[in-house]
Amino acid sequence: MLPPPMKAVDIPQANNLDQIREVVHAVAAGAVTREAVQEATALSARHVAYHVQAARILGWLDVKGTRYELSLAATALLDTEPGTPEELQQMQAALTASPVVQALAPKLLSGQRPAVTDLADRIARAGKLAPATALRRAQTFLAWRDRVLGVPTPVDAPAAAPGADGVPMPHLWRLRVTDFLGLARLDLHLPTLAMVHGPAGAGRTSLAEALRLLFGIGSGLTLGELLGERRNVSGAVEWSGLVGGPSLAVHKGAPSFALEVELRSERNEPCTLQVEVAVPPGADPYLVREEMTVGNPARVVYAGPDDDSDAPETHARVRKSADGDALGPRVPVLRDQPLLTQIAAAANAPRHVREDAARAVQILSNIRTFRPDPNTLRQPGRPGPLFLGPRGEGFPSALEVALQNEAVHAALIARWADVLDRTPRGFTLLRDPMGRIIPHEVLDDAWALPAPAWSDTALVLAAATTIFATTAPHQVLVWDDADAYLPPEILVELLEDAESRGGPQVILLVRHAHTAQALAAHRAGTLERA
Repeated sequence: MLPPPMKAVDIPQANNLDQIREVVHAVAAGAVTREAVQEATALSARHVAYHVQAARILGWLDVKGTRYELSLAATALLDTEPGTPEELQQMQAALTASPVVQALAPKLLSGQRPAVTDLADRIARAGKLAPATALRRAQTFLAWRDRVLGVPTPVDAPAAAPGADGVPMPHLWRLRVTDFLGLARLDLHLPTLAMVHGPAGAGRTSLAEALRLLFGIGSGLTLGELLGERRNVSGAVEWSGLVGGPSLAVHKGAPSFALEVELRSERNEPCTLQVEVAVPPGADPYLVREEMTVGNPARVVYAGPDDDSDAPETHARVRKSADGDALGPRVPVLRDQPLLTQIAAAANAPRHVREDAARAVQILSNIRTFRPDPNTLRQPGRPGPLFLGPRGEGFPSALEVALQNEAVHAALIARWADVLDRTPRGFTLLRDPMGRIIPHEVLDDAWALPAPAWSDTALVLAAATTIFATTAPHQVLVWDDADAYLPPEILVELLEDAESRGGPQVILLVRHAHTAQALAAHRAGTLERA
């Protein structure tokens, strides 16, 4: 059944339900205009509008001219404590009662997670939105779903597809890099557990950046955002691009760089994505060529752009039929963005093309990069985020989720004793007067040590335990500078825990030769030098 037509303003674009709640709370506290909410929340005027729009769609706010009013549902929401089951019940009730949610995503909270391409197609049809815009709006609905229902843990998430020997197949199979950052050429096979060793200046960080760039491609970022930055709804940097910006993206003045990645989907079918990006001096980066193939022998799924003009809008050609090789229909695309997510959401592309592209999106968007920064880890957190960010953003709330698993809690205590020579009674998460979460090491009945007072090693140990506990088997974990704070025996233990659960694929980038030797000795036959 097709969704009814609706205005674009009635389709939400604020992903974070917790920040939407903060806006509702600000209105309850007397901030009843856009300017007042902006002052109370530190959101930009544009993002205040996004969050008020979302709160209206969810039935929490009414907009009367230039003033905002609370609804009864908002009062019920604010009567709950953040991060509690009662809050989740109110959020779920709001999604269920929203006419917009029910029209565009009627099965959002029931059964299997909706395919982002199907949801984007419905949104594009209903709101007459461009495919890329519809895809971003679809991701809003899925972010709401994940917040309300939670995300899969390594215990209950689907396992990676097994290979012939029963060992889970790696999702990233092979990576080729040309003229990117400090790498002139690189051809790397990536097993399920991979280790890359190299000191500073050896290209290790360039490899980490190439893997991070693949995540950005799967997340629908533009080329300017990939190489520069992207800010979130509060104006903070959500995606930090390359150090030095786009001008340093190419190796020693080359006109362009290229990434080629071979993937393995749940079907264990090879899929190769090739992307070449030009970075002209003093001008915006643009897409030179992108092609995706599947199967063996390889069949082209799409290729483009199909012209060499500098027009911002161009076309890609897609495969006519699921069984054939011929390219046929031309699909409109934007040149300032990789094609993958555009093709996955293109309503006028054949279904088999969108499904092939969506499988690649699923793999790339599940790459998690990790290079924890102790100063970031010391920051108090807000309830809500379930994933640890690349530098440790969201650490308190992610740790709170991880510690709900008694085995993870016990493992952290044991590792703490091994590395820090003291055995805590446990760990707890306390809230300060502003409602922010602060992890504490419980030393005795009367005293607990807050995370800002922990050593750098302690913080990274807790963060590493957290990210391994909250990374699902269908994801890929890339840990750069893995031996900067932790000894090899702890890295081995973390890898063994991951392997015992059937995943995820782990790529460790280490700087010290003794770490590489210790890991290779302990993980012979499983951990491979990439």
